[in-house]
Amino acid sequence: MRAAVAAVAAVAVVACSTGPTPVAPKSAEIAHPWPMFRGTAQHVGDFSARAAPAGKLRWRVELGERVDASAVVDIDGRVYVATRKGRVVVLDLATGKRLGQSHLGGSLWASPALVGDTLVVASGSGHLIGVDRRTLKERWRRTAGAKSFSGLTIWRGRVYLCAGRKLIELEPASGRIRRSVDLGSASFTAPAISADGKAIVVGSRRGAVHAFDLATFERRWQSRAAKRTDGSPTIADGRVFIGSDDNRLYAFDLATGRKLWTSAGDDWVVSNPAVYAGRVYFGDDGGVLRAADVGTGELRWTRKVGGDLASAPTVVGERLIHGAHDGKIWLWDATTGEPAAEPIAVGASMYASPAVGPDGSVVLSTHRGAVVAVE
Repeated sequence: MRAAVAAVAAVAVVACSTGPTPVAPKSAEIAHPWPMFRGTAQHVGDFSARAAPAGKLRWRVELGERVDASAVVDIDGRVYVATRKGRVVVLDLATGKRLGQSHLGGSLWASPALVGDTLVVASGSGHLIGVDRRTLKERWRRTAGAKSFSGLTIWRGRVYLCAGRKLIELEPASGRIRRSVDLGSASFTAPAISADGKAIVVGSRRGAVHAFDLATFERRWQSRAAKRTDGSPTIADGRVFIGSDDNRLYAFDLATGRKLWTSAGDDWVVSNPAVYAGRVYFGDDGGVLRAADVGTGELRWTRKVGGDLASAPTVVGERLIHGAHDGKIWLWDATTGEPAAEPIAVGASMYASPAVGPDGSVVLSTHRGAVVAVE
């Protein structure tokens, strides 16, 4: 797998005396393998096309400070980790070697976003910050007007996030806030954007689920769960899936907002669901992982682990991988729910969700500041 990391990260240029000079891609067009929370704007968590991890620890790095945010991975094989003490630390995906760090201040809860050569970070102190991904030098800093705990989402070179009561569209090159809309209550969710780029969906702390037209920011619909929806939504198969503190996963029709079904858990459902092969996977704070039918919500299987499941399940190859508050990384067969490998003990709880490298390696972080890579 390490050879594959190097192969993907390398850029090979073949020149001939009669051919044109190759043109480097524009910064915003760089295709990073894991540029944002959940890897894509729909948050589907389906990376079955990448190699399945065998379940072995590749490396472990101790940062010495709590990490809640999920990591991002750039095209050069660098992993960016944001800490609760305001640092961004860069690690090598193949070896875990520290490549650099920058102290940005504030408390960094939200997963950052990579757009071209700019790393965009939102802080708990209410700042939005743009950093050069190679040098880690600050390019710009703006005030969001409220604290942000949301993961950042990228769509066609722009960044979307929730800060306080607002949904914000950001220009990553300059930090200019292009548009915003008041949600009526605070949101801790990362926005999800439909694959056709027409709709953007967020949850809220009062249970409302909002859908807006991405082009105009005009409201399409508003639906509601019984309690707050702090888990980020997933868009797949014409549906919006989102968990709630009423111990349920909800499925709404993407076009109309009509509630299609709910599936009961044992405790709060705050992890972002994954969708793969006709199933939706979600965990709850009672430590139960569930696979339900996408169309009906009928349970296919359940599995119990030893702690809260805030870390979002992610399909890599045909394996489902996630962290848990029992201090273990779990791997399952995505179809049957049977264990795919022995759980990997990392010694501390995990809120962060997996970040997947181009070779199928998976990066997770713990509350005690350990960052690990599994291959």
